[in-house]
Amino acid sequence: MSNVQWDNSPTRPGLESTDRERWTNSGRYDPGWSFTANVAAAMVPRTKWLCDIGCGPFQFLRTVRPDVVYLPADIHAWTNDTEVCDLNKGELPRGALALCDVVFLLGVVEYVYDPRALFRALRHVERMVVTYNPIDTVPRGRKEVGWLSALSKDELVSAIIMAGFDIETLTPHSDKTTSIYISAVNRNFGRFRRGLREMRRFRFRLGRSQRSGAWRLGPDE
Repeated sequence: MSNVQWDNSPTRPGLESTDRERWTNSGRYDPGWSFTANVAAAMVPRTKWLCDIGCGPFQFLRTVRPDVVYLPADIHAWTNDTEVCDLNKGELPRGALALCDVVFLLGVVEYVYDPRALFRALRHVERMVVTYNPIDTVPRGRKEVGWLSALSKDELVSAIIMAGFDIETLTPHSDKTTSIYISAVNRNFGRFRRGLREMRRFRFRLGRSQRSGAWRLGPDE
């Protein structure tokens, strides 16, 4: 599928964009990150169509929520159904975002130059779940681990609200993680957008069934 461009000029000009060498190497991903996926998935238990931006090679959410239509997206095509995009080039997975009821950004926003522009670009999505290591809990050493943004918790919450979302749940950091977890709902996502999304989902299921040679209902039917 193709992706959509959004306005995202790097806040720190002169730096490289996304570290492709790092994020296309499966050995750089930690299996222990499954903890994050379990916590995040529990925040939106009723979701049926899930877009996972920054899915990585393990695609933990696919395992955690086998009952949903899973729509992975990343800078690298880890699987045949992965929609390729580079957030720091202003690319979003248009196909997946048009279908999902929740988009997950787990361990991703730290590596985005301009999180505010990213959240604004997601204004057509019904819900999102975000994890982030704010400067409140990790004030130093961010550059050394490759993090490109440095927002406080309050700045992150403000950016999400200014993009048109209301905060549903905010789980603070704990002794197990320095990350905070936020689920947010789009305050402007109404009946028209839901109806349009259902038509797109019908076409998606029809196309998938035709490719497989059999009609198969989605998990929400």
